[in-house]
Amino acid sequence: MTRNLFFGSVALCLLFIGLSQISDPSILGIHGEPEQILYYGGSGLLAGLFGIIALGIGIFLGTTQFEGISKGRRRVILFAMLLVFIAVLIILVIRFYTK
Repeated sequence: MTRNLFFGSVALCLLFIGLSQISDPSILGIHGEPEQILYYGGSGLLAGLFGIIALGIGIFLGTTQFEGISKGRRRVILFAMLLVFIAVLIILVIRFYTK
C-alpha cells in the first residue's frame, strides 16, 4: 500500500508541476487575474504538498526495506511520520483560518 501511495503522490506532484507551468491558463477557462493567481498558487501548493508526501513515504520505504527493520520499529517510524504530517496540517489550518 505504501508503494502505491508513493507512486500516486509522485504522479500527482508531477501533474501539478506541469499544470503550474502552463503559460496561458485561458485555455483552461481561466481568464481573470485573480483566478490566474489562485490557479498558479493552488497548483504550486498542491505540487509541494504531494512532493512532501512522496518524500516522506520514500524515506519510510527506504529505511524499512533496505535496512531490515523489524515490524515494531516500522510502525514506530510510520507513527512518527504521521504525527509530523498531522502537525504540519494543523499548523497550516491555524495559519490560514485564524484572524
